[in-house]
Amino acid sequence: MALGNSAGYVKLTMTNLSTQLESDSFSTFIQNQRLFEKDAIQRTEKALANLLIHFPQIEKQIIQLHEALLFSMAYPASNKVYDLANQVMQLLVQTVKNKVAKDENAFYNSGITGSLICGQFGLLLNQYLLQEDLKTIELSGVDGENSDLVAKLTYTLSDVEQELMPGDAGYFSKWQKRYLPGIKDSQKQLDYYIQACMQMTGSISYRENLFAGFQLFTQFSLDEKLLGLSLGRLNQSSVYIHDKGIQKKSTLEEVWELGKPKQIKLSLEQQAHLVRLARGSMASLMRETDTFTYAQIPETELFDMGKGISIALFYMIPEQKFSLQSYVGYLLFKNGLPMAYGGCWLLGFQAAFGVNVLPPYRGGESNLVIAQLIRLYRSRFQIQQFTVDTYQIGKGNSDGIKSGAFWFYYKLRFRPMNDKLAKLAELEMEKMITEKGYRTPAKTLVKLADADIYWQAEGNTKSFIPLLPISDKISNHVAKNFNGNRLLALNSAQIKFKKFTKRKLGSDSFLNRLLVMLDALGAFEKLSEKELVQVLDAYQLKGEQEAKVHLLLLKVKSYWKLFV
Repeated sequence: MALGNSAGYVKLTMTNLSTQLESDSFSTFIQNQRLFEKDAIQRTEKALANLLIHFPQIEKQIIQLHEALLFSMAYPASNKVYDLANQVMQLLVQTVKNKVAKDENAFYNSGITGSLICGQFGLLLNQYLLQEDLKTIELSGVDGENSDLVAKLTYTLSDVEQELMPGDAGYFSKWQKRYLPGIKDSQKQLDYYIQACMQMTGSISYRENLFAGFQLFTQFSLDEKLLGLSLGRLNQSSVYIHDKGIQKKSTLEEVWELGKPKQIKLSLEQQAHLVRLARGSMASLMRETDTFTYAQIPETELFDMGKGISIALFYMIPEQKFSLQSYVGYLLFKNGLPMAYGGCWLLGFQAAFGVNVLPPYRGGESNLVIAQLIRLYRSRFQIQQFTVDTYQIGKGNSDGIKSGAFWFYYKLRFRPMNDKLAKLAELEMEKMITEKGYRTPAKTLVKLADADIYWQAEGNTKSFIPLLPISDKISNHVAKNFNGNRLLALNSAQIKFKKFTKRKLGSDSFLNRLLVMLDALGAFEKLSEKELVQVLDAYQLKGEQEAKVHLLLLKVKSYWKLFV
């Protein structure tokens, strides 16, 4: 009896000791992983090595460790830190898989490979997830209104079924029982909704809107093949080591002096891998963005920016491309890890852009990220002026106000277009410089967040083109000359096209989406025959070669004068 008690005591002691070692290794790593002094690096390396032996078992700690490991691989203080962090990440993913096998609700929506994700996603992304043949993908719930669901789905029935539809089938539960008898499997139900929307006539945007009305929740397993944040990587030959710490301060001018970024030649397989990386990293965060979901794989580009930073550019399929602007998305990688995403809306020599640094990497090199993005877009598309979406600096965004996001961009030489707000910003900056400890009041930051802020290249002479007046010109043109009938307006513009080019325009030509605008701006009358043909021919290529079209149009200087 005494021997039994002694054995139990030893076992309990060993368990407590193991738990303590796990806690110590975890705490030491978290405390030191963002420090780059020699002693801190050694503590980080030792903690990582210990984590391979004494790995934490508490879910909250594992989730925190997951983010910390991603940061350490993006900003490794040594080769050893990078290698060990990578090994610990492999162990972490395996640990999560084992725990989820015992309890599927473990690590739910954590975004870690091996766990379950549940969220609302668009039609084409759901279709993509189904095609990936995941371990688990199913319909988790439907929140749409009964009447809306029935009204939309009825159009997918055959003519005879619609004709003979009984009155009580107006309730979704009865409609489902009558027209989907025996379909109980949740994956098959999800597939039904997807196929039902795909077979409806109309544009992709229309079908996406119908699908969104169903308010479906999709649950799926974040398998390795999805290339989520945990294991999704861009293949690259070397790792950039931050042996001198993180580069917290960068100016746009300094980064621009690095020269033209190197474009990497890609095979179609490599382009497809980039698109899968983009979709997988977003899905693991329960996010979605159009340029990834609707990416046109053969247009995908990749650039080496130096110091471990690479940026992939994404262009959308023809049907989803913007007609006038070029919406070019990006995914920024650090040491091969997806780190930030967003997009630029290009028009002529100007661009509006948005930046989203993924949660694990916040507190890193945000200045450098912005500077490298501007360097790439400026070089690739000859952009001379960048504007920032007001949400980024706090408009309708309390986090942006609390963080003082306006000043982040201001220090990068972005300035308000409005003279009054520009003066207010100058006065506030002067106070911060001259009054020790001064912080801009939140109410003042709210005012500044209403500003359209811009950065322009030194010596830029290009005028800013406001967008809404373009739309107003089109609306006034159609109302005045065609009594609001846009089909008549298009027919008239097509006749002018045929007169000038001696060619008939195909019904599927991308140019059809711009002819009415060109007519409203007076392009057929104000441009020379040569200039007009250059513009018309360029736009016909936009569906397949968007970057090339942007650069071709920049050469027709008189075209851009029509917008001012």
